[in-house]
Amino acid sequence: MRISGGELKRRELKTPKGNDTRPTSGITKESIFNIIGTGIKDLTVLDLFSGSGALGIEALSRGAAFSIFVEKEKLPLKCIHENILKLSLGDKTKILKKELPSQIKSIFMDKKPDLIFMDPPYSKGLVNPTLKALEQTDLINKKTMVIVEHSRDEVPDNSFFEVINTRKYGKSLVSFLNYMI
Repeated sequence: MRISGGELKRRELKTPKGNDTRPTSGITKESIFNIIGTGIKDLTVLDLFSGSGALGIEALSRGAAFSIFVEKEKLPLKCIHENILKLSLGDKTKILKKELPSQIKSIFMDKKPDLIFMDPPYSKGLVNPTLKALEQTDLINKKTMVIVEHSRDEVPDNSFFEVINTRKYGKSLVSFLNYMI
């Protein structure tokens, strides 16, 4: 997997081996960032269910100021750490080992994230419980955009978030949400 844009364009990222982690495809990732456009500059990013860290790292490459990666599994955490070291992004990142959604309230940030990526394992029933847990924290406000990559059978509940846009990429859907309250 490679970074698709920004100052680190074409740099290769390490991904966890095996079938337990499903990295965002290059086409999907590039499309997400084309939709966001230049609005990524100087943002604070929270990358939930980070996997290899590809989304948060892509955001940094395209001008985001800081990215926090949240992952619970050992191999993906190792990949994130190695990718950050290889790309010299240590001063712009923080890695947290957390079980989501149950430990989401223990995430503390100096500045609220402007952008949250959420890419939970498919068909595990994690999309809506994570959104609900996120809504119960002080991590979000009306300016926070949440981008969720999900399967067709796990559509984000719009109780607290307004679905602004949904795109289909093969078997994956990507929904762009804004916090409503």
